[in-house]
Amino acid sequence: MRNHLIGEYGLSQHWIVDARITAAGELGQRQELDSGRVGTRYGLTGTNLFPFDFAVALELNAEKNEIGENEFFLEPRLIISRYLDTFYWTFNLTDEVSLNTHQSSLTPSMGLNYSLSQNLWGGTELKYNFDMRAGAIIPQVRFPLYKEVFIKTGVSFGLKENHETFWRLALEKEL
Repeated sequence: MRNHLIGEYGLSQHWIVDARITAAGELGQRQELDSGRVGTRYGLTGTNLFPFDFAVALELNAEKNEIGENEFFLEPRLIISRYLDTFYWTFNLTDEVSLNTHQSSLTPSMGLNYSLSQNLWGGTELKYNFDMRAGAIIPQVRFPLYKEVFIKTGVSFGLKENHETFWRLALEKEL
């Protein structure tokens, strides 16, 4: 079981910083720190000023490998997106660079979201790592729980060499 604590803060209308820590462990047993991330994202264009919106992001990740050692990664990312009334599309081109081995791995992803009503949306995310020959498709839904608190849930189905399937549930609070 993995538990995440994520925070995101907008420094300006175009610039966001975020951080995540993840604890992992078997259900009913003690959770241990598994990974963490700090990152920033900057929107190069305003929403719908051009046919597509462009942003760049940079993340520093740390995670434990199979033998319990920490591995560090730097992830530069180009983000292309578009809002169309009730439809949102995004494409991410990420290069995950290992700071331990200096190898990089290209991982594109794409998300499609559709607003079913003012507070209810459904969508899917698709990602694929060419070096690992593994990916995932993640259908998901987001709906209100109470006032500004939302539930986001979905199932990740592994593709190709990724045999992992799991359910994820997130509580989101807009401030």
